[in-house]
Amino acid sequence: MRAYSLDLRERIVGAVAAGEAHPAVARRFGVAAGTVGNYVRLRRATGSLAPRPRPGGQPEIGPARYPLLEAQLRAAPDATLAQHCVTWAESEGQMVSVSTMGRTIARLGWTYKKTLGAAERDEAARAAWRAEIATWAPEDVVVLDEMGANVGLTPTHARAPRNGPAHDRAPGNHGANHTTLAVLTTTGLAAAMTVKGAADALTVAAFVRELVVPLLRPGQLLVLDNVATHKGAGLRRLVEGAGCQLRFLPAYSPDLSPIEEAFAQLKALLRRAKARTAAALEAAIGVALDAITARDARRYFAHCGYGSAK
Repeated sequence: MRAYSLDLRERIVGAVAAGEAHPAVARRFGVAAGTVGNYVRLRRATGSLAPRPRPGGQPEIGPARYPLLEAQLRAAPDATLAQHCVTWAESEGQMVSVSTMGRTIARLGWTYKKTLGAAERDEAARAAWRAEIATWAPEDVVVLDEMGANVGLTPTHARAPRNGPAHDRAPGNHGANHTTLAVLTTTGLAAAMTVKGAADALTVAAFVRELVVPLLRPGQLLVLDNVATHKGAGLRRLVEGAGCQLRFLPAYSPDLSPIEEAFAQLKALLRRAKARTAAALEAAIGVALDAITARDARRYFAHCGYGSAK
């Protein structure tokens, strides 16, 4: 609790000195009667009404030193609060508590988070890709990829009373994965096929031949993830035979693929469906695929930067 101001203390003692009873002074100034007596005794004993220093108080990091702390945070963004306290003491000669460090970092607007990217990423290749796709017309782009699902999918979070757990049950043995191959255009998920198990190069080629090529029009770009199952010579012949180009994403760059955002929405729907048999899972996948609208698809393309320079 913060101490009353020196001005208020002076007025309280002044009212008592003027002959007003302690209870009446307490009511007038909105304080406890004991507080009035304490202030009168403090004046008699010390001649002062100044608040005493709070014992054990920790020093604060003032605004003038915020730039120094921000520099420290940038140099070691994943250090713990305790580690930052040690670094601050060593560099600035000021010991502060973990709670003080946490409050100060919060005042700076820094939060505790991290987005991991693969160390193998080629940032130059990713930058070149972003610059190129910014010039593409999104309606000329078709994106193909695969998504895995199983009967163990369930929502990862739920609401519960404070300090109480949120329990749920899901199969520990979720069986074989079901792989959904799909293509995304600005109109939505234009074609999809689900198979049991993983999708190998032959499966991908069959999907492209039977369901994707009939959708393509000359001049379009078919974008795929940079994996071996997408690089068969037969698949390239199919795409180029339709008058289209085959383009591969930079390695380890799912964030540059619009269909990944569609798959994230599909996975959320499948978790809520809690399909516990293979048949129920296949039915839930069909319903989820239909839930992706053209508006959703255009938003996914825009978020990944396709056509942003147009």
